[in-house]
Amino acid sequence: MLQRNTVTEAKVALPKHIAIDLEGVGVWAKENSKPLAEAYALSFARITELIEQQTKFNIPILTFFVMSPRLRGTEKAAILSEQFANFLKCGHIQNQITTNKIKISVLGKWYELSEQMVQTVRKIAEETKDYDSFFLNFCLNYDGQEELVDACKLIGRQIRIGKIDPEVITKEMIKENIYTSYFIPPDIIIRNGREKRLTSFLLWDSVGSQIHFTNKLFPDFTVDEFIRVLARR
Repeated sequence: MLQRNTVTEAKVALPKHIAIDLEGVGVWAKENSKPLAEAYALSFARITELIEQQTKFNIPILTFFVMSPRLRGTEKAAILSEQFANFLKCGHIQNQITTNKIKISVLGKWYELSEQMVQTVRKIAEETKDYDSFFLNFCLNYDGQEELVDACKLIGRQIRIGKIDPEVITKEMIKENIYTSYFIPPDIIIRNGREKRLTSFLLWDSVGSQIHFTNKLFPDFTVDEFIRVLARR
């Protein structure tokens, strides 16, 4: 059985940024005949465990792809919103955030979601705005292609007012205008679910990232599986 000190013993180069896709929550609920709320509650419990590993192994950035725009306005989105709020209200997670000075950011068009979700995001962002020991990102109402479109719009506005010349546009300038402008690209992207395909998760930043397909639905993605991913680097 895998020991939790495998990574330490192997003396592997630990990543500075790990991105994880929460694929398969709905499928897990159906296959296990469980309510979707229970599936999301378990998923956020998994996230709590992974945050503990983030601080334990001193991984500066952890990013989760939680919700794509196709879920907006659905019952699933309402359930997710409630469970996300419950997750952030949990005493254990609040203690983790405060003790380890974890700054929480939400990437994507979260401001177009329900009032409950918007209030939740604003509250946690305000509470953690001065923390800088660890960074925890949640992608909500996020699409990587839309992220690039929005970056092009921002740059286009600067061109229109004469602030920049189109000829000076660089890859670095595009990076400065996407949602993840403050974060380095992920070293590893962990893709849950049973389909070995890429999504638009961190589309610009994924160039050069190691992709790990787990073949697991996210509620079944355990800490031991996370440790195995680190040990394979």
